[in-house]
Amino acid sequence: DSTASSTYVKNGSVFAIQYGSGSLSGFVSSDTVTLGDVTVKNVLFAEAVKEPGVAFVAAHFDGILGFGYPNIAVNGIPPFFQQAVASGAIAEPVFAFYLAKDASAPSGGELTLGGVDPTHYTGEFTYTPVTIPGYWQFAVDSLQVDGSPMLGAFKAIADTGTSLLALPKADLANIIAKVPGVQELPGTGEYLVPDCSKASEMPSLTFTIEGKPFTLTGDDYVLKVTAQGVTECLLGMSGIDVPPPRGPLWILGDVFLRKYYTKFDYGNNRLGFATAK
Repeated sequence: DSTASSTYVKNGSVFAIQYGSGSLSGFVSSDTVTLGDVTVKNVLFAEAVKEPGVAFVAAHFDGILGFGYPNIAVNGIPPFFQQAVASGAIAEPVFAFYLAKDASAPSGGELTLGGVDPTHYTGEFTYTPVTIPGYWQFAVDSLQVDGSPMLGAFKAIADTGTSLLALPKADLANIIAKVPGVQELPGTGEYLVPDCSKASEMPSLTFTIEGKPFTLTGDDYVLKVTAQGVTECLLGMSGIDVPPPRGPLWILGDVFLRKYYTKFDYGNNRLGFATAK
């Protein structure tokens, strides 16, 4: 409600964006934006008028705050994070995400602006350079499934806005062939794991990044979903074929980022992964 803001400035230019699931259109406005204890003046942002797509209906988002690189921003609008750094509101051009493993936890996670929170990770960070600025894209050396090689080098992005592991459809089919009992739910792009108790017996996925292994077990990538008192288990993966030249591409979403605390080091164009507590 812009009428409730004394710092609102009308812009009115048209805004539209397409997401992996759903889209959004509206108009641009300007106002002071506060996130935590970080306040930035004169931030351009979109006010949504249309939000087609089941994702918006189901998730009840308050909004979407993009942390990608400025070169992919719609209309060339400077992102909040870069404006916060430029204004001096954030001392260091770094942000980090912790995502809670327990869906019933009182806090779903934590975004740290200007650094990292040592209480949420253990050990040292493994750093890897951003290969193509835009998304937070990096190189994965290889993928093993239960210790057996499946893929050589491939491209990936770290994305908190993607709930699952989103991967090329051919790679997904190869993995599903090694996961016993998985059933496709027709027309949804989702896969049911009929017996939740079998998650721990499912094959491990080991991503090698900068020569170091990052492993997801079945307990990490099988998601328990409870609705109306009924709990089902779903495979935390979906198929998506990103066309060249950007793709083929793996999107390491929240399934991966819950297990590995992630430092987005914009100043040094690199990502850091450490084991989350």
